[in-house]
Amino acid sequence: MELKLFLSSFTFKTLINYKQLRPDSEMNILLSFGTRKLDYEDMVITHRNMINSLICDSGAYTKNNAQDKKTAAKISLDGYISFLRQPLIRNSFDFAFNYDQDFKKTGFETNYRNMKKIEQNVISVVPVVHDYKAQIINEIDYYLKNKYPIIALGFSEDKIKDILNEYVKKEHP
Repeated sequence: MELKLFLSSFTFKTLINYKQLRPDSEMNILLSFGTRKLDYEDMVITHRNMINSLICDSGAYTKNNAQDKKTAAKISLDGYISFLRQPLIRNSFDFAFNYDQDFKKTGFETNYRNMKKIEQNVISVVPVVHDYKAQIINEIDYYLKNKYPIIALGFSEDKIKDILNEYVKKEHP
């Protein structure tokens, strides 16, 4: 399995400056719908060739933690779908994360409905797991059984460090 690191909250200016310093470097970038800026088009469309892999985050975490209502109001499931449906946007991202608006262990159904709505309207999306310990539903097993090639771990009430340590001990004794 190959490990890819994605740089988050990148700007076009940073991309240009970095590529000038390291022209042969491969850049993997995560851009968020929730914090989109005017320079996204320059990165996503005009200079996409400078980026090795580009992924889109829904901005649900940004919405749930926004300090002001104006920021939160810009982020919605329907807005995210409209954004992803734009042909130039859809063709530029390698994949997009689900609009996982409910971070609680009980949020699977809400997040799953959102994912299905996105898939019906746009493209396949990466499911985001929040119940790491499978206390309500074993989300990871569900997505593996349904052949999702990528699964993301999102914010959780569980401590990720403890969960990963348990997994490593179980899978790699």
